[in-house]
Amino acid sequence: MTAKAKELAASLERMKNNSRVSGIIVIVDDTACPACQGVQGNYTLDEDIPTLPVEWCSCAGGCTARYQPFLNDIYP
Repeated sequence: MTAKAKELAASLERMKNNSRVSGIIVIVDDTACPACQGVQGNYTLDEDIPTLPVEWCSCAGGCTARYQPFLNDIYP
């Protein structure tokens, strides 16, 4: 597992364990390859959330897909 993969996995785990997070959004750039575009979307915490970086990514410069939390509560 690469350092980037470990970092993304740890980030996802922290989000899943945060009570304010109700879902995960996988975000990709507009110029992302078809493999990355295929995993873009909203996921509930009980779904199989795609592993990042995308295994079959062919983006120039490497996979830039990332996780973003969908929050229940937003505090000022």
